[in-house]
Amino acid sequence: MLETDLDGSVSFQRCDNGVYTQVATDVSLQGYEADLIISTYLKDNVRAGSSWEDTLSVDTPLGYAKLTLTYTVTEKNISKTVLVETFKNVIAVRMDAKATIMGFPVDLGTLATNYYAEGVGLIQVDTDSDTTRIFNYDIKKP
Repeated sequence: MLETDLDGSVSFQRCDNGVYTQVATDVSLQGYEADLIISTYLKDNVRAGSSWEDTLSVDTPLGYAKLTLTYTVTEKNISKTVLVETFKNVIAVRMDAKATIMGFPVDLGTLATNYYAEGVGLIQVDTDSDTTRIFNYDIKKP
């Protein structure tokens, strides 16, 4: 699937046997900039408590840094109410980050918790500063 954001970034997403991968260009994350990222943001075939990591190269005001994203499935097969709709078979994935800048590790903490509903996709994103919720959707079946 191809997606273009209002800020001009472009992303491609793919699912292969329950592993969801994203390739994105021109990404800004917590003040870090990356020309290209490749990230596995969801594994729907693992149990709650499972984690995996992606390592990215990012540009900072101090030069290039290594950013490590750790994804953890915190809940699985739950119900989640978003606005007025209750979704079933939801998976919650927490994304934590650490940066290594000029050889020094910096813990960035939890960036977001994403909620994915089976058959729908991303339904809610919780961060420290806000919550983004799905408003409506239209699933077209072939």
